[in-house]
Amino acid sequence: MFDNDLYAKTFSKLRASENTLTEVLKMTTHRNEQYSSRKVLSESRVNKPHSAIKRFSVIAATVILAIALATTAIAKGGDIITYLGNNVWGMAVSGPDAIDGYSLASETGEYLAVDWIVDGEVVGMHRGYVFSLDISGGKHTLSDIAFYNGEMVMIKPLDASGFNLTKGESITVYAELNTSPKYADDNGELTEIGCYVDGELYETYIGKLTQGTFTITAPCDGEFMVYLKNYCAGVQNYTEISVY
Repeated sequence: MFDNDLYAKTFSKLRASENTLTEVLKMTTHRNEQYSSRKVLSESRVNKPHSAIKRFSVIAATVILAIALATTAIAKGGDIITYLGNNVWGMAVSGPDAIDGYSLASETGEYLAVDWIVDGEVVGMHRGYVFSLDISGGKHTLSDIAFYNGEMVMIKPLDASGFNLTKGESITVYAELNTSPKYADDNGELTEIGCYVDGELYETYIGKLTQGTFTITAPCDGEFMVYLKNYCAGVQNYTEISVY
C-alpha cells in the first residue's frame, strides 16, 4: 500500500483511514526529500552530530503528527492499519478477545466494504459484515456476536437484499450489549445504529448503549439493511441484536 520504508514502523498498529496515512506519508516523504537536497550543503557547514539531531527532529515531528491524526481517526471509528514488514501494510484487529462462546463478525459474516463519506466526500472505508437471517418468533435475531472498533454488523432478511420499505415506513431494532468483561464499560459503550440503502448509511442513533429499542424510519423507498457500528476502543459483545 505504501512505499516509504523509513517511516513505516512509525505508524505500526495506529488506527487511521488509508487516506489519512497516505497524506501523512506524503508530508513526511516531502520533508525527507527537502532534507536530502540540503544534505551536502549542511554537511559542509555543520558537524555530523548536529545533522543527526536535525534528522532526529524531523522523525520526532513525524511521530507526533502521526499520533495526532491517528487519534482523530480512532475517535471516528477509522480502520485499523498495521505495518506487516517489507513495505507491506494491511488490516488488523487488536485489543481484548471476544467473550467465550461469542462469534466474531469478521469470521462469520459476509464482508461488505462501505464508503466512509464526510461532507459528500469519500475519506475512507467501513468494514461491514452482513448476516442474512430467517424470521423466528416474528424477529430476525442475531445472538452472541462480537465485533471490533470500526466494524459494522449488518442485518437483512434471508434470501433478500434487504428489508423492503417505502419512505416513511419504520422497522424496530433491539440491541443488548454484554458488559460483563472487565474491559467493558458498565455505563454502556459508544455505538451507532442506522440503516444502509443504495450505498449510503443513515444514522438513527449514536451514543452509549447497554440495551435499548430503536425505531428506524426509511428516508426513501428501497431495500434496507440495519447496521450497528462499534465506536468504542476495543471489542463489543452483543447478546442479542433483533430486527422486527
